Amino acid sequence: MDKLPLHPSKHPKLTNRHSKRFFNLDTATKNLIPRPASDALEDHLGYAEYGVGHISQLVFDEAAVEAHRIASPDHKETLEVGNPANPKNQWLPEPRFPGFRAFYARFWDACNEVEAALRRALCDILAIESDTLCRMQSQRFGHISFLHYPQMVLQSASATATAPAGQEPRRLNAHTDYGGLTLVFQDHVGGLEVHDGAVFRPVAPKPGTIVVNVGDMLERQSNGRWKSALHQVVGPREETLGARSDKGKLVFDRYSIAYTGAVDPEVMIETLPGCDVPGKWRPSMADWDQEKPVTSYEWLTKRVAAEYHQG
Repeated sequence: MDKLPLHPSKHPKLTNRHSKRFFNLDTATKNLIPRPASDALEDHLGYAEYGVGHISQLVFDEAAVEAHRIASPDHKETLEVGNPANPKNQWLPEPRFPGFRAFYARFWDACNEVEAALRRALCDILAIESDTLCRMQSQRFGHISFLHYPQMVLQSASATATAPAGQEPRRLNAHTDYGGLTLVFQDHVGGLEVHDGAVFRPVAPKPGTIVVNVGDMLERQSNGRWKSALHQVVGPREETLGARSDKGKLVFDRYSIAYTGAVDPEVMIETLPGCDVPGKWRPSMADWDQEKPVTSYEWLTKRVAAEYHQG
């Protein structure tokens, strides 16, 4: 049996192997565990085939969501899995996909330990009790997204990072993450980009590393001290890949995994001690919760409903 070390990025081949094994299954097998055709948060589990689900950034009006979906579709398929103890998780039968469920339980625990260490470090930075953020996530109310981006055209060095939406092929539209901290595990292909306030910049894959995103909840809790990272996934650019230039060809399937930690469902997303003075950034949640604070459940429900809007 494979053994996963505490630090999950130390075994990228093991992690990616299970992801590729799943997405290489035939469509009928993957659709044995379909994500329900629902925008309910409780149904955000299972396999979403290519064309199901659509990311947008803080677009909630139904007509606007549908217009954005048509103009700028995502190019991905996903497998969504929650806390291993969640009875609504969907698992393929062991003979169809041997070893995955056991692997997932170990990987989930490892990601939780890494994220908890980061939460404690953030509390130390704020000079508040080191378990403040951990107490808010006692139920381990997060999930893991396994993502496969099928082949697409490689972007040239001349492709500008500020091209208008819809004029440059995107695998995943620009968005912020919904929760507290996200741990992103990239393969070697590249294509992840983060907005620095002016332009999108590539986040080059580096073996043995985890990309950590601040999400909407933590941005709101820190009162804009820490920025919820606006990011997207595009075809990898020549400046990211160096000499490996296949410009104009359909190349490079991309696989990535995102672990997203979230505050417990009933907890209000409010300003943390030590963050009373507004930071540099205006929280993404500000427009929606200006009348009253919202719970983690309310915010996640709103974001997931927009992503899986049934047009």
